Amino acid sequence: MRSWSTLQPGETLSCVGCHESKHAAPGHYASLTQAQRSGPEKLKPFYGPPRGFSFIREVQPILDRHCIGCHKDRTKKLASHGLAEDYVELDPSRAQTVLAPEMQWRYVVDRPGDGWEKADYDDGSWKVGQAGFGTAGTRGGAINTNWAGRDIWLRRTFELAEVPQTRKLLLWLAHDEDVKVFINGVLAGQASGHITAFKGIMLSQDAADALKAGENSIAVHCRHGAGGQFIDVALMAAEASDASPPSDSAPETAFSLLGEQTPEKASGRAWSDSYLALTQPRPLGGYLSGRPNSVVNCISAESVPTMLPPYSAGAAKSGLITMLEEGHNDVKLSREEMDKIACWIDLLVPYCGDYLEANIWTEDEREKYDYYLKKRHRMETFEAENIANLIGEEGV
Repeated sequence: MRSWSTLQPGETLSCVGCHESKHAAPGHYASLTQAQRSGPEKLKPFYGPPRGFSFIREVQPILDRHCIGCHKDRTKKLASHGLAEDYVELDPSRAQTVLAPEMQWRYVVDRPGDGWEKADYDDGSWKVGQAGFGTAGTRGGAINTNWAGRDIWLRRTFELAEVPQTRKLLLWLAHDEDVKVFINGVLAGQASGHITAFKGIMLSQDAADALKAGENSIAVHCRHGAGGQFIDVALMAAEASDASPPSDSAPETAFSLLGEQTPEKASGRAWSDSYLALTQPRPLGGYLSGRPNSVVNCISAESVPTMLPPYSAGAAKSGLITMLEEGHNDVKLSREEMDKIACWIDLLVPYCGDYLEANIWTEDEREKYDYYLKKRHRMETFEAENIANLIGEEGV
């Protein structure tokens, strides 16, 4: 069991409620809070009776109705770069280097102020270091500056004699793990997961439109999850014919969002294709551990309880929601369907609605669970009787 208290600036934490005399109650205060004045309100049902939230029962039927017509190939996986554009094949020797790897960058490892990605942001107090940034032994590129924390923010400028007209500008990067790149304050590209060698990502159209002759800014945020970590970003200009998606990256069908299940002995569960694809788990300590990504930007149930800025994660910052709202492949979801997917993300992506769902237990494990379940029910009955007796005595 873990327990902690989180307070906003100006809030007061009190121990009244547990650590006071059982014969006393908290003191009366002249002014009541707005919540105290409004009184208790009944919870509004969420599309049905109270229940444990089950991905299998709530989300999978939505995917079955709208997604599996294309997303049904179990031999393919959601690319590690999530919602980033497809990596492109590029021979660096045939491209013009606009910003080389292993350059000097300004960087910080503590969250900077708002607007850190903007061209006019003052980064004069940031440290200076040479890319790549990361920990020794991580594959991807040369480690020139040690970075061993969770996050790193990078900034620098680059010059363009003129805005490329016939050539395409690409991000040429290696990342471990999730990365976002901004040019002149505009999101140029993003990728999740990790790659072990430099690859290209086409600039977004908005970022390409934001380019100008003369000085331009580039800003990078990389977040580390587990294992090694590395980041270095370069820019290349290439002819369209020299920068193309991999020849095998245009599948007739997409990665599976089917409800077909794969058993995992360590957890004692059978995980569906769709759940594994959206949560992008990796082996950790002998079992699969899901992780926040650009598709489903959830907060881990076991994350460090740090202060989170508003709208820094959750459904509001998940690419899946944005994609569905924009009508991905003309898919149109009802309000209830969108609410259920958003609720799943904001509940920290639960899979099972109860302990029995999707289990692959042995007979002995099932009997052990049934024993403790019956014991729990007996205690619930005992507790209900005690509460009823207490209420009855107080009413006399």
